This record gives sequence, C-alpha cells and structure tokens, in this order.
Amino acid sequence: MTLLDHIPDAHQWRIEIIATDIAEKILERAREGVYSQLEVQRGLPVQQLVKYFDKHPQGFQVKPSIRRMVSFQQLNLFDPFARLGQFDVIFCRNVLIYFNTAAKADILNRMSRQLASDGYLILGAAETVLGLTEAYARTPCCKSAVYTLSGKPSGKLPVSSLN
Repeated sequence: MTLLDHIPDAHQWRIEIIATDIAEKILERAREGVYSQLEVQRGLPVQQLVKYFDKHPQGFQVKPSIRRMVSFQQLNLFDPFARLGQFDVIFCRNVLIYFNTAAKADILNRMSRQLASDGYLILGAAETVLGLTEAYARTPCCKSAVYTLSGKPSGKLPVSSLN
C-alpha cells in the first residue's frame, strides 16, 4: 500500500513481496487479510482504509489486488533462508527482541548475505545491530532503525515514506 501510494508507476515494476512467519496459523490469517475495526484504527490512515480495503462481516479485508502482491511462506529464522533469494529491502521488525545475542548475530549476518549491496534492513525501533554484527551501517533518516550494508553508499531511500 505504501509503495502504491508513493510510487505512481509501481504497477509497472517487478515487485515481489514475501511475508514470512514461523506459525502457519498467522500466515493463514495474513493471507485472508481480514482485520477488525480496532486493528485498522491502530495506525492505518483513513485514506488507505478506503482505498485498499473492502468492508467485511468481521471488519475490513485487504482488497484481492493487494493480497495477490504478497507471497506468504513459513520460515523459521534459525533455518537457512538463502532459498528466498536476494532482497532490496528486508523488514525484520519486532522479532529479534525474542532471541539471545548469539541468535540475533547469526540471523543478522545471514540476512546481510541476502541483502542487495544497495539494499536496506529495517528493524523495529527497539532493535539494533550494535554489538551484534559489523555487516551494517545505520542510516540516520527516520524514526525506524534503518541500516545499509557497511561501506555501501546510502541516500536513495525515500525518507518520507518511512516516518
């Protein structure tokens, strides 16, 4: 939704979105894309609700055209994930907080090998790579924890879309 809102010709791009979780139940709920009134009121702008959701008996459902943009796959972050390919952006928000230091370092280092050389890693605001790996450099641009690979130039990220 954010891509479509900020990049008018996004439909002409080859965009692949892979959403992962360890729990199949969570993935099934995400595939359905049904959210209660309370859930959609927790940070979703009204403009996006009107534009990208249909009314549903249980609240609101993400329009099929948006749901088709996402591939949902079960993934345990302790398992190899090289099979997923290379990414321009990796969102790993609010999951690392559940792991010990060694596991965090391992996951972050393996993610760095899947991130394009000019790609971005976006973590939750309470998460960091500091003291875990030197594979990334912080990009001071917005409220999120945004990192690039160490030694790689940054600056192409549309900052306003992440605030």
